[in-house]
Amino acid sequence: MKHNNLRRRSVAMLPLLAMAALLLPIPASTAAGNGNPIRFSAARDYPSANVTYNGTASPGAITHLFRNGKRDKNADLVLSNIVGGPVVLYGVGGGRFGGRHVLNNGDTDASAVQIGDFNGDGIPDIVSGGYTTERLTVMLGNRDGSFQVSGRYLLRGVWPSEFQIADLNRDGHLDIATSAYFGSDITILLGNGDGTFRRAPSVPGPNLALGMAVADFNGDGIPDMAVTESIPTLGGLRSPEDIAGDLLHGIVPSTLLHGTVKILFGNGDGTFRPAASYSIGTLSELVRYADINEDGKGDLVILNALGGNDASILLGLGGGRFAPERRIHVGGPGSLEPLDVRTVDGAEGLQLVDFNRDGHLDMVVTQMISSTLVIFAGDGHGNFRFEGQQSVTGFPEDLLAGDLDGDRCPDLAVPGNVPPVGASDVGVARVSILLNRSAPCRSRATAPGPGPTGATTVAVGGSGGENEASSGQQPVVKVSVISVYELAALPWSSAHVPGS
Repeated sequence: MKHNNLRRRSVAMLPLLAMAALLLPIPASTAAGNGNPIRFSAARDYPSANVTYNGTASPGAITHLFRNGKRDKNADLVLSNIVGGPVVLYGVGGGRFGGRHVLNNGDTDASAVQIGDFNGDGIPDIVSGGYTTERLTVMLGNRDGSFQVSGRYLLRGVWPSEFQIADLNRDGHLDIATSAYFGSDITILLGNGDGTFRRAPSVPGPNLALGMAVADFNGDGIPDMAVTESIPTLGGLRSPEDIAGDLLHGIVPSTLLHGTVKILFGNGDGTFRPAASYSIGTLSELVRYADINEDGKGDLVILNALGGNDASILLGLGGGRFAPERRIHVGGPGSLEPLDVRTVDGAEGLQLVDFNRDGHLDMVVTQMISSTLVIFAGDGHGNFRFEGQQSVTGFPEDLLAGDLDGDRCPDLAVPGNVPPVGASDVGVARVSILLNRSAPCRSRATAPGPGPTGATTVAVGGSGGENEASSGQQPVVKVSVISVYELAALPWSSAHVPGS
């Protein structure tokens, strides 16, 4: 079934705004600022999902594959896909990708995807969730490259927006926390260590529980949680069409919703208790936790998708406490903001990574309507200056950072969408690959290697009842590569993350 929810606001606006985007072309790259300039190669696009609209904060993962019993050095992508199962793009070396494979796990869609080793065999597994199925599906990886459904679990809410994978109850097994766009509770699944899960008490959540982050905020060694919410302030929720009409009349929807981030301290058994709440922007879909001012205390950077095209920065004070928010504009000079209505061009993705290897975390943000990547250089004091912007695939969502070409420098994969072609909103989406060409990383990429091409659908064995582990008796259809492995942690990704 279809759900009319505020998360589809951008899609509702596209027929009105796509023409404006075409009339204001964005240069391939502009730069400003001092220090080591941040540079990326021009975006190279590859077909990814089957449908235009992705719309989650868990769009997939950067992975490594094993082939013929040996570890492949080429980076690969596992991506979400609203029509069908998760999509795998196999790397062929040098930051290039070959064939597109759909993992047919029996679900009608996989709008959110994440990876983790859920049974402890050293082979990463996949968890996916769909907005039509309203459930989570766990697929265990096998050494021959196939996947087996180990279980399906009902979601407490509609349309999973994000997965957080962590050991929430400190038993040595990975657990899953999931937020949803509609349905106020946070779903908690505790891992049994064999790839199956048991349900923990859900975390009472807010209206529109969108983004979240899991980390040890108060230093007690127990994972805590930050969850954003948006609360209606004027007469309840309104349709995307009504909000789009307000935009055309210069009414900024931030007056219609009040945003907060709730801090929940973990109890060490997979349950959480409320600790504090802070005001932020509206429809805040992404939460990043890192030490951006390098004082040894973790900070929160929260992307606000509606009402201001900005981000809320809450500097950590220690003990799980945070300072009041400070807003920064993340649209860049090329964002589409006619009549100074910043809502028109919406920020959808954000990553904090040291791209230019100067020891400070930088920030990149995707802009949906203008289809741009906006680059900001960090100064190590919690400030970011505009560094440049580049065109990426149409209507980008969240983005992934990792080493795609083997030079140990962080590159970017930006999943996007094509404009809707009809009421069904169906098309073939793309993912843009941008290789890091900042001075320390320039000309260090490996040469492209052989790899698969074309597109295939790969069946996944097992069915798995609701909240039950799969019997594993269904035949497994094998693929030509062995399994998916996560990239090892690299210096640029963990230098300023407390507790890493």
